[in-house]
Amino acid sequence: MLITPFKIFLCLVMALITSFIFKFLLAQNHSKYFKVKKHTSLITFKGFINQKMAIGMPINKQGYILYTLLLTIIALEIFIIIYLL
Repeated sequence: MLITPFKIFLCLVMALITSFIFKFLLAQNHSKYFKVKKHTSLITFKGFINQKMAIGMPINKQGYILYTLLLTIIALEIFIIIYLL
């Protein structure tokens, strides 16, 4: 169980890919489950890619279930990468 920079990088990449797939699969129904805040201040400004990738905060029970599912999948990916590779 040696944690190398490559494993950390691989965890980051897999988490980003999983989040992107999650956001893509919910494209039509995203606003039903999540609310993304609009940042207008210069201090809290987000770039174009970050605005497109933002998942937001869950607003109902189904949103919390989906959010928990996403976090569980990412946690399992990290576990697999760190302990099995």
